[in-house]
Amino acid sequence: MIHNFPAVAYSAAPNLNHYIYDFARKEFIEKATQRRADFSRSGLYAALGRTQRRASRTGTASGRAAVFIKSLVFQGGRSVGDDGIREAVLNQSSAVTVMT
Repeated sequence: MIHNFPAVAYSAAPNLNHYIYDFARKEFIEKATQRRADFSRSGLYAALGRTQRRASRTGTASGRAAVFIKSLVFQGGRSVGDDGIREAVLNQSSAVTVMT
């Protein structure tokens, strides 16, 4: 299930691929620029556009959660597996709820 949620979100909203959660900086960033991403409601909605937002039914919290979970799965460019994900979620879970 941990892998399914981001897969579905990214499938319907491919612009989410432009973002990643940087654990060292503890913030969401744009991959291309390495700058802090605007993951406020208006910022995320602008990034996804109306079509992707409607198709994916992605809100601010679910968009942040999808990017965060995918970042956990591929920490440091490698898949960490379910045990590593559970450990990272326990250590980093506040990132999903904090507006960055």
